[in-house]
Amino acid sequence: MLKNCSKVDLKVIATELGLAFDKKVTIVQLIDLIQKSNYYKKDIEFVEGLVNSTIEERKHLEEIALEKAKAEQGQMNLEQIKLERVKAELELARLRSESNSENKNENSGENDKKESIESLDSLIKSIRTLTVKLPNRPEGFSYFFSSLERAFISKNVPEKFKAEILLNLLGEKASNVITYIKDDELGDYSKVKAIVLREFEPTPQVSLENFRKTQRQTNETYMQFASRLTTSWDYYLKLRNVSDFETLKKLVVSDKICQTLDKEVMCFISVCQNNSWFQPIELARR
Repeated sequence: MLKNCSKVDLKVIATELGLAFDKKVTIVQLIDLIQKSNYYKKDIEFVEGLVNSTIEERKHLEEIALEKAKAEQGQMNLEQIKLERVKAELELARLRSESNSENKNENSGENDKKESIESLDSLIKSIRTLTVKLPNRPEGFSYFFSSLERAFISKNVPEKFKAEILLNLLGEKASNVITYIKDDELGDYSKVKAIVLREFEPTPQVSLENFRKTQRQTNETYMQFASRLTTSWDYYLKLRNVSDFETLKKLVVSDKICQTLDKEVMCFISVCQNNSWFQPIELARR
């Protein structure tokens, strides 16, 4: 009963029981003191309840402290994003100034080919217009990034601004991302993208289950339903790295075998597979 208690827990319990102890008391001494008390001998259920409530209270306080620490870290990361944005604006201003200076030296024929350097806000607005809306479903992030990166190419967005634009498009979801990213990685688009996919992208097993459970909505045509199913299936194959018919056959057989397994065995297989999957023969050997 007392083995799961920390030293702090034991001191709280001893105090609640009215027991006196020295400041330098050890855990062993505290346990012995409690077990020899009249409460422990005469009403062990009361002591057990006190132990449980003390442990729960301590864990609750630890959780509050952890959440507070995470919130403070998130706020620090938000401040870092703001700082990076200011730096980006200054960099754009410098480029704009250099561009204007160079244009003054160009002849009239070259002036027709001048390109204005957009502010970061203008870039964000332009990219937002050209990119599909942030998806509500995890499987939509693949298409979202495909659309976003086409917009980057279309607007010729410098690499150093891509991460900032992505974080702005994420809106409230950005707080989930910046919790896991280091300050020096906030400007690295590829790392921010990887964290977004890791945070919101479903596992292959969840993606397959979503495909199997998909139902046609009442306001959805069969053409739209077929398109949605196709997108969902393509997304699952992408997660499984299937790109040829032979591999597809093996995946279908493996998935069918997994459907026949009981829950405990399937959990074991899922842990072994991790993010990969066993081909039929390998799965049968397991």
